[in-house]
Amino acid sequence: MTSTTESDRRLPTTGLIACLGIAALMAALSIWAYPSMVPEIVTREANGRHGENSPGRAFTAAALPITLVGVGVLMALAAKLNPRFLERFPRGAHPNYRNSVRVLNVVLTLVAILLLVMHVGLLALYLDRQFPLESAMVTAVGVVLIGLGVVLPLTRPEGRFTNSTAERARAASAKTYRAAGYWLALCGFAVIVLAWISSQAAMVVGVGGLVLAFAAIIVTGLRAALRPPA
Repeated sequence: MTSTTESDRRLPTTGLIACLGIAALMAALSIWAYPSMVPEIVTREANGRHGENSPGRAFTAAALPITLVGVGVLMALAAKLNPRFLERFPRGAHPNYRNSVRVLNVVLTLVAILLLVMHVGLLALYLDRQFPLESAMVTAVGVVLIGLGVVLPLTRPEGRFTNSTAERARAASAKTYRAAGYWLALCGFAVIVLAWISSQAAMVVGVGGLVLAFAAIIVTGLRAALRPPA
């Protein structure tokens, strides 16, 4: 098994700082908005259904900041377990702990941005302020896709597997990671533009682009693995 140094096991500090900083901002916004928030929101009757009560303002003000702190804690635990996970790669692989920490940093920051936008939208709803929540959330999804596209090449396995089938799959799919990353980033930019034209079309582009990117990596690897050795 591969030995790791303490520096290899370091936490995704940048992501945790961004996560906790944004959680603090969300909490501050909740404290500022809370006195003016309506106790709850009752939806209008429609299609013969009675109006429904939404969660109370206390829950709405606290839920997402607490969730974000919880995500940070889970990611910190994941960083501790990450070396053990990487060491279970097939023999011959070179686990890249530095890249895995970079990926965790970006993922944490992206999750924090997504939850911040959602939190602002929900506070605006309880304050009876106009806020384009749907378009803003879809825009945040576009930002997430761009971020995933940037870090996707960092997730490809490195080294050479001693198993010939696994090595053929690794070598073939490794060439696809960068192209898939560019594709995801391009889809992210398209989603951001479409978010303010048609949110539904933007989500189709986003989900479709994500599926195609990972399908390309998987299919390329499987085709190479199933191909008879030369």
